[in-house]
Amino acid sequence: MVDPLCEVVRAKIAKYTAKPAGTHEYHLLVHYDKAFVYNTPVHGIDFGYAEAVQAAAARIGSSVGVFDKIFVYVPVTEGQKVFRLYPR
Repeated sequence: MVDPLCEVVRAKIAKYTAKPAGTHEYHLLVHYDKAFVYNTPVHGIDFGYAEAVQAAAARIGSSVGVFDKIFVYVPVTEGQKVFRLYPR
């Protein structure tokens, strides 16, 4: 589940190469939902969405292109959650 998240984030970083004019901060919000609709829940022993985002953050590091912050939105958790991927 970490590999697909990294792939999506890296694809978005590659797609957006410049901040829009007049933009002070540029944030990326990744919707992390399609796979969860069709697969079993990811919460296991000591590993869930928060841990997946932490692992992806470690892999992505500071190679975030034009983005000042990156968030991951998970709509299938109770209460819908947003996790910060960058900066950690």
